[in-house]
Amino acid sequence: MKAIIYHGAQLLGLLDLEAPNMSKLFKDHQPSTFLPGVKAIFDDLEWTWDTGTAGISSFEDFKKLVEGIEELDPFSYNFRYPTDTKGKAATNHHTVVNVVDFSRNMDPILELLDYAILDLCTKFDDIAEAKFVLQSIIEQISG
Repeated sequence: MKAIIYHGAQLLGLLDLEAPNMSKLFKDHQPSTFLPGVKAIFDDLEWTWDTGTAGISSFEDFKKLVEGIEELDPFSYNFRYPTDTKGKAATNHHTVVNVVDFSRNMDPILELLDYAILDLCTKFDDIAEAKFVLQSIIEQISG
């Protein structure tokens, strides 16, 4: 989600549109913090949230999924760092995650987010190139 906000802000800035606030982008790891920025970018670019997966066909569905993940891992540390610096487990001893079911549901969502990043980068490159070409033409005309 951070990559979508980062690349989306670059693109929206290039288009002279209001970009989401990026002040917490590199400091905060709580996924729900980034939901408004991701939603703003999807809305501005008129993208859909339909993943083709049962239960995930809107931003609200995506938000519920993120909130569910945060119940297990509020600040996105537990699965990146399964123990703290003293060797204490990050999750309760009996925490169980069905990895097969989780990946079955997450793969289409991660694919959607991946395509969003690719599309943002492509749009940015295309618009930046067009602006450069136009600027070169204007310089030649007025030069």
